[in-house]
Amino acid sequence: MIKKYIIFAFILSIVIVLIACSTTKSNQENKDENKDESEVEIEKIVDEALKNEHEHVWIEDGFQELHPHRQKFKCACGATAVMGDKTADFTMTIVGVSKEHPHYMIEECSYCHQQFVNENLKTELKWVLAGYQKEHPHYAIIKCSQCDYTYIEYNTTANSRGVCKMVSTTCEKEHPHYLIFECTYDGCDYSFVDKKITQEFEMEVNDDNYSIAHPHYLYSECNYDGCNYSEQSDITADWQWKDGVCSICGCARYVTYDTNQNNITITGLIDGDFSGELIIPSVLEEKPVEIIGFSAFNGNNNIHSLLIPETVNLIEDNAFENCNNLQTIFIQSEVAPHIEFNTFGNLSAELRIFVPIDALGYDLPEWEQYFIEYIYMEK
Repeated sequence: MIKKYIIFAFILSIVIVLIACSTTKSNQENKDENKDESEVEIEKIVDEALKNEHEHVWIEDGFQELHPHRQKFKCACGATAVMGDKTADFTMTIVGVSKEHPHYMIEECSYCHQQFVNENLKTELKWVLAGYQKEHPHYAIIKCSQCDYTYIEYNTTANSRGVCKMVSTTCEKEHPHYLIFECTYDGCDYSFVDKKITQEFEMEVNDDNYSIAHPHYLYSECNYDGCNYSEQSDITADWQWKDGVCSICGCARYVTYDTNQNNITITGLIDGDFSGELIIPSVLEEKPVEIIGFSAFNGNNNIHSLLIPETVNLIEDNAFENCNNLQTIFIQSEVAPHIEFNTFGNLSAELRIFVPIDALGYDLPEWEQYFIEYIYMEK
C-alpha cells in the first residue's frame, strides 16, 4: 500500500512540473505579442544600422542634374554624396531673349539643357540717355527705347558730358576759408567744400602764442580781415629742458604732480612710453618738489636709473616698489630724505644707491637694508 502511494506522488509531481513549464512558455509568448510597436521599430532601426555600419568607399557616379553640375559619388551600400570642386564639361550657348525682360539674352547649358537669363548680355534694343540722378555726381540714367526699363550707368556722369559743373559761390564761415562749390545741374542742390582751394589769406606765426602741451608748437594766426582763426604750426618755441623742466612753461618732462600750498608732490609718469633714466625735477611752478607720493612709480619696469634732487625730503610708501629693472639711484640731498615702509620694496638685489660724499642720515635704520655708496656729486 505504501509503495502505491509513493508511485502516485511521483507521478503527481511530474504533472505539476509540466504544467508550470507550459504556463511560463505561454506567458513569455503573450509578453512578446504585447511588445510595444515603437520598441519593435527601434530594434529594427538599430539592427539595420549595425548591419550597414562601415567605412564608405566612394566611386564616381556622374554629376548633379542642376547647374553647375558638381560631381556625384556613390558607395556600394547605396549611400550617395556630392563633393569636390570638379564640374561637368559644359558650355553656355545663347538661345534667345528673356520673355520676362526683353533686354537680356538667354543661355542654355549643353549638359543639362537648362536655360538661364544672363544680365551681362544685353539685347540689341536701343538704349538712350534719360537724364541723371539728382544726387551728385549725377550718374547717367539709361532707358530702353521700347519700354520703361531703366538702369544706372555708373561710368557716365553729367559732369563728364559737360551737362553740369561745380562753381564756387562763397567760402566757409570758419577759417581756413575753404571755397564752397555748388552744382549747376537743374534741380540739384549738391555742394561740397574744396579744401584745396581757399581765398587769399596768410597764416602768420605768433612767437608769443604756443601750445600748452609740450614741445610748445607755436600757433599761427590768420590775417584775413575779420577772422580770428588760429592753428598750431610746425614751428616750436625756443625752449630747452633744464633739470627735467621746460624753460618756457615750467612743465615737468616726464612726471605728473600735485600742487600744494607750499610744495609739489610727484604722483607718477606723464608718458606711458617712457623708458630709461628718470630725473625728478627740483622745482615746478616755482615751488620746490619735496615729496614723492604713495605708489607713484610702483611696478614700473621701464625705469632703469633714478635721480632724486636735494629738495626731496620724503619718499612715501611703495613709491618705487616692484620697479624690477631699477639698477641705480642717485640722491643729491646731503641729508637723507625720510623713507616709509617698503619705499624701495622688491627691487633688484644689484640695486646701488649713490649719495653725496659728506651726506648724513643714510646710516639710520630705515636705510640700513640698502647698499649705500658715497660719491662726489657736482651741484
